[in-house]
Amino acid sequence: EDPNQFRDQEQQSTNKDIGIGTDGKAVNLDRWNYDTDPDNGVANLRGTQGNGWGNPGYVGKIENGRIIGKVPQYIKKDGEDTWCEVQDLTNTFCYWNGLVIAPEIPSGATNMSSTFYGCTSLTTAPKIPDGVTDMSSTFWGCTSLTTAPKIPDGVTDMNRTFGDCKGLTIAPEIPEGVRNMALTFYGCVNLTTAPTIPSSVTNIAGTFYSCKKLTGDIVINAKQLTANSGSGYYSDNNGYTDCFLGTELPITLKGTSPYLERIAADRRNVTVAQ
Repeated sequence: EDPNQFRDQEQQSTNKDIGIGTDGKAVNLDRWNYDTDPDNGVANLRGTQGNGWGNPGYVGKIENGRIIGKVPQYIKKDGEDTWCEVQDLTNTFCYWNGLVIAPEIPSGATNMSSTFYGCTSLTTAPKIPDGVTDMSSTFWGCTSLTTAPKIPDGVTDMNRTFGDCKGLTIAPEIPEGVRNMALTFYGCVNLTTAPTIPSSVTNIAGTFYSCKKLTGDIVINAKQLTANSGSGYYSDNNGYTDCFLGTELPITLKGTSPYLERIAADRRNVTVAQ
């Protein structure tokens, strides 16, 4: 009945807008770039892309490797009656190089595209909410990340999710339903084990590009691979271009995918189990 009681008394530039964090307490919205859509009841913490990466969604400070306070879960702008739930975290923490421990992510999040892009000091990833569908480039360039989070069942896009995560050694399980895995583990030079590629996946172009320590059996069940112009830095005409380019150790492909022979054809270290 009295929303203003939840307004953070320290905020100045955001006027009388009100933010409620993942802990149910007031958030100082001066620390965030955000927008709301009262008609649909949703809010975003999107970073802006201008010269370079512009401003991330979080514009506060990093103290002891963490953000100050909590991430907003609900936002109500002054003069509006609707509380909007935060769903979009595109670029929210991109290039925050001092961020070591990821904050709790709002439970209503659906889009985590490039959320932690370029966070080179990040060692601890957050729990990914069940409603997230887009994890494209979520941890791209997080070179200090050693353990990947669990991937929710609803995720469909994992294009470049862990690209250049040089500290990652073990890949997470990929749930059935994921479709785009282009460049998912690109440049993960210390990755030693690969996940099973589900039957739902339609693109694995460059998935294990330059994974120099990757070895052993890899199960690929992808039923239908198709070209994807947005897969990365080269022209992908078939859905599996350069899947294992840059790998050096023996790799044996198994699984039900009809593409196994074609995937292995251009790599001497990659064979198909007989």
